[in-house]
Amino acid sequence: MPDQAEGLRKRLSYTQLTTIPHMWSLTVTAGKGGVGKTTIAVNLAVLLAQQGRKTALLDADLGLASADVLLGVVPKYHIGHVISGHKSLSEICVEGPEGLILIPGGSGFRELADISDTARQSLIASLNELNVECIVIDTSPGISKNVIDFAAFANKVLVVTTPDSTAITDAYASIKTVLMDNPASDIYVLVNQVPDRLHAERVMRILSSMTERFLNRRITPGGFITHDQRVSDALHREKPLVLEFPNCAAAHCLRVCLRNLLK
Repeated sequence: MPDQAEGLRKRLSYTQLTTIPHMWSLTVTAGKGGVGKTTIAVNLAVLLAQQGRKTALLDADLGLASADVLLGVVPKYHIGHVISGHKSLSEICVEGPEGLILIPGGSGFRELADISDTARQSLIASLNELNVECIVIDTSPGISKNVIDFAAFANKVLVVTTPDSTAITDAYASIKTVLMDNPASDIYVLVNQVPDRLHAERVMRILSSMTERFLNRRITPGGFITHDQRVSDALHREKPLVLEFPNCAAAHCLRVCLRNLLK
């Protein structure tokens, strides 16, 4: 990719990163990997589509994308083809369960993880091409510029953590980074892989005390997801949990989380 953004610039002039007025947007991120971020992003997107909302899922874990696997679809093209100018965003979209539109991120392509600022900003601006009501963006874990820019675009940011002390510390780092770049960000926290509500509330108290003390900001509870074997079962079947096991405890938790986010 000698000039990653050249193809996009032919169709788009640079626009400041901003939300699209007619589109409800959610960026799902995490301070570290392995906390269930992508599973949560995929299932929230499926739930939105299941409600009859025209929804897109952007797999922005660039270079290590896996949303296609969780949805059981096999894309022919990915974001790399858009960045290079060979395809438009709409041309790479794949239809998933419940009519969900997947924008594949591509996996195993190092150049996707290192795209330029201009290419990334043009990619975000091109989301205007999509005629959808809702978009869910699954970012890479950590605090890279990719994460910051995709968080700045969204109406709401959902930070996923677990009760693990390292995950909590990294979640705080993510929140701090997002707020430093965009103090107006509307941040929610979802606590995954907990035994019960009490454990989730404990994690929220820890994070809330940190953000209030050091950042002078309150964060909003997005909900929690309890340990549930059905999560692993759905992953192995390459099916969204909320469709494969709609009555399990984790699926119920995800529906509660979505209600919280839509308030």
